[in-house]
Amino acid sequence: MRNFIVDCLIDSYEMRGTDCIRHTPDFNSEADFSYKKLGKTVCGVVKYGLGNEELSEFLDKLYNKEQFKESFTQLYKGYHEYNSYPVFYFATSKCLDTEDGSPVAGGRYEIQWTPVQPLHPYIPTAGPNISEFEMYQGYARSWETGDTSFIKDYVNSWFDGVSELSFDCTTSKAEQIELIKSQHEKWKVRNIVLTTRLIKDKDSGDNGILMMLNGRPTGFVVLEFRNYRISKSETRVPPTNYVEWEVKHELYQTHGDHHAPFVVDKELPIFLTEMLEKSSAYLTLETDMSFDDTEINTKVASLKYPADKFCPDIAYLALIAYNPKENVNEFVTCYPYLKGSPVELEIIDVLEWSNKIEATIKCKYCRDDGDDEFVFHFFATDYYFNKDRYQIGEKICIALAASSGNAKEASRGFTFEGQKAIDFLAKTGRKPTYNENGEVEPVRFSTEQLVAFLPHDDKCPDMAEFQSPANRLVHDSFYQSSINVCFIKLHKDLGLEVPLYFNNDFNPKDGDPVTGWIWLSGRIADPRPNEISVESLDESLCMVATAENFITELQKLKERPIIDVTSAFRTLSDLSIGDGRNMFAVRFGNIYRYNYELFPANFSELAVVQSMLDSDGFIDNRQHDKFKQLLAKSGAEIKGVGKYAPWQYFLVDIAGMFMPCRKYYSPGFSYILTGDDSDRSSSALNEKQTSVSLMPSISRKETSGFFTVMAWSRGRLLRHEYAYAINDGRIRYNLDGSYKVEDIIDEESDVSNLRFRE
Repeated sequence: MRNFIVDCLIDSYEMRGTDCIRHTPDFNSEADFSYKKLGKTVCGVVKYGLGNEELSEFLDKLYNKEQFKESFTQLYKGYHEYNSYPVFYFATSKCLDTEDGSPVAGGRYEIQWTPVQPLHPYIPTAGPNISEFEMYQGYARSWETGDTSFIKDYVNSWFDGVSELSFDCTTSKAEQIELIKSQHEKWKVRNIVLTTRLIKDKDSGDNGILMMLNGRPTGFVVLEFRNYRISKSETRVPPTNYVEWEVKHELYQTHGDHHAPFVVDKELPIFLTEMLEKSSAYLTLETDMSFDDTEINTKVASLKYPADKFCPDIAYLALIAYNPKENVNEFVTCYPYLKGSPVELEIIDVLEWSNKIEATIKCKYCRDDGDDEFVFHFFATDYYFNKDRYQIGEKICIALAASSGNAKEASRGFTFEGQKAIDFLAKTGRKPTYNENGEVEPVRFSTEQLVAFLPHDDKCPDMAEFQSPANRLVHDSFYQSSINVCFIKLHKDLGLEVPLYFNNDFNPKDGDPVTGWIWLSGRIADPRPNEISVESLDESLCMVATAENFITELQKLKERPIIDVTSAFRTLSDLSIGDGRNMFAVRFGNIYRYNYELFPANFSELAVVQSMLDSDGFIDNRQHDKFKQLLAKSGAEIKGVGKYAPWQYFLVDIAGMFMPCRKYYSPGFSYILTGDDSDRSSSALNEKQTSVSLMPSISRKETSGFFTVMAWSRGRLLRHEYAYAINDGRIRYNLDGSYKVEDIIDEESDVSNLRFRE
């Protein structure tokens, strides 16, 4: 059967004008046949009848250079000495004359083969991540011009190019580059010009590239992607029913509905006036900005309202840009600036607005323990100063929030009665039941736990119709409005939960269904600090000494799967872990990405945790719940008393930042823990900012608060702000606490010169 497949493969090449040589054992080449392609000799090897395990082992051998050299000496020698390269054809067959496809003599066969080229020049991909539409554009441009620089940067080295129109295919990036160059040389001699169009096949729904030679459609290329690189191309017959591919929808680029529920329309002009009068300078920086379709680099400043609250849950930002052409400061935009829940998202696309300082972000959310993913959009409220961090393909922790101007209580369900109930039960194969009066019992449907997220308009993809059970309702206020805040789910299976800000027209209890329209907004909220301005902080020598000792002790520790950090923990005098237990740090994740988590345990409990380690010395993230159950069962807990307990809990909570783990640790941070540390910053401080003002501070209320710690990194002054909540004696931190703020607005950007844009 294998020899029959080899003969069929050779016949297929020769029917398309490619001369092949059938190799016999006398050749001693380790190949079944060979032919010429793009000036080189291809040595074909057919593999047939491999089971899954055999196939896996064989592929491992192919892609291990030393094993390949040992197993295929002649093929390896030919590649390095005689300008030939091997292609392995993995073949399957199916007999069309038997029910189960088993082979019979004289039968008709369907044979499929997948070529793999294990040896080829490795060409790294060096381009920054871009959208799929931009990769289609670059790929089409490479074929039009013959310039393969884009191919080098954006095509995977293990690229596959298959075609319905020709028998052969390409099996590597290097071969694809040679193919493009060879085709262009032929077209040049024959006066053939290739042009392309990006289209959408209306029948299949696929987007792709329409290839045209001298204006005549000759092929339709559909690409596949992996890790923001092109991994495969498939050339099909050109479609006859297609439209132009419009990937970038024209966004509305307005915040009209986004002001609800915080400011009603008729109050907006009055609110804007008051905001400008009573706001505080938040950030100024130079960035690219567009004025009336003219892009320039200019100074953009922001004002924050309310100014008297240090870290409000609800705030507004106004962006003001200096227009050098008109010599005025223009009021560009304003929008809500909300605190949200930190969620790790992967950036898929950045839909930048025409003014260059606002953007809608397309992203996806998925958990490490599954394949499900949720794709959605949000408005980036920090884009004007964080645009360099919103890079396609990056995974970023975003503080995600939702707001609604029409949220209301949703229907709790519906009922089928009478004949409708009988008809529905018949569809499901069930019989109706009757009450004592002989009436059909109604069929009731509950929608109380329904979770729905339904965007309706591509021009405002960050808005959607929603329904979700409400949880953890609290009350807040902004300007002249009373605001409710509860948590809702955007995706039930993935458990993605965000705070919802809405009018207090009704007060849902936990579990009550809520529906309406929401606007999603977010800002970068990961623990990595951003550059911000210095504000006055209270001195706390006790707190500083505690932090300095704790961090110093942690930095002495060596990296191991489980570390005893009791010595560092003893520096936290206001915390205790119970008798007979030590404090340990255990490594969660894998060799590519991991972090440490602290836990108190006695030695028998420690042994159970140690048994959860894998062969590389990590606990898989999927076992995190089991780990938590173990600690809960043991009754071990950390107890804190005294004035500085929130601060000390924080040091325990972010211990991973100061330990040698890949996820958070950064030796470039120099934390300002004593007055002496801040002396070197005197040149950057103004008269109001003394060395004392750089000390860590804490602000406490009965059930919540926040604290701040300063640091230097690469010559820049950084500030971490962390909000915390106290619930049943436990302290929980919200990582949405890093804000980038630089200097205050200078004299050139005087607010009196504001001009409102229509």
